[in-house]
Amino acid sequence: MRYSSPSLCGIVRIYTAAVLGIRPLADHTPQDHLARAIWTLREALRRFELAESYACAILRDRGAIGPDLDTLCHSAGPQTVRQVTYTITNRGRAKLRKNENLHCLPMAIEPHSSPATLPPPSLAARFNARLSSPSRKPAKTNQRQMQPVP
Repeated sequence: MRYSSPSLCGIVRIYTAAVLGIRPLADHTPQDHLARAIWTLREALRRFELAESYACAILRDRGAIGPDLDTLCHSAGPQTVRQVTYTITNRGRAKLRKNENLHCLPMAIEPHSSPATLPPPSLAARFNARLSSPSRKPAKTNQRQMQPVP
């Protein structure tokens, strides 16, 4: 059995549980690089409400061989799966922007669970990334004027 060192988050979680006298929560995130990349790809597909067949088509265009998403990802390798995840994320964001502009909706908020996962301030402003917990001050929203349809 290969020993894998726990991440800093895992150490903090175990230490906090020990201090509080409770059992630590189990971490179900895959530890293998390829399994973690596949897990992240599936999360991106769920987040942007895209079908697995969409990711399968992209992987097949990149030379992967297989009938389903798992087999395609295993034949492609972890780096290609991460690149497809970035592609899915960028295309999903473009789809959201298109729908916002089409229906005159305010810009969607990209929620983050902790400040450590937030991108740098300039990128956070571009993607409207914020913490998912409510802040003390209400955030400014972009109020778009309704345009008359010709």
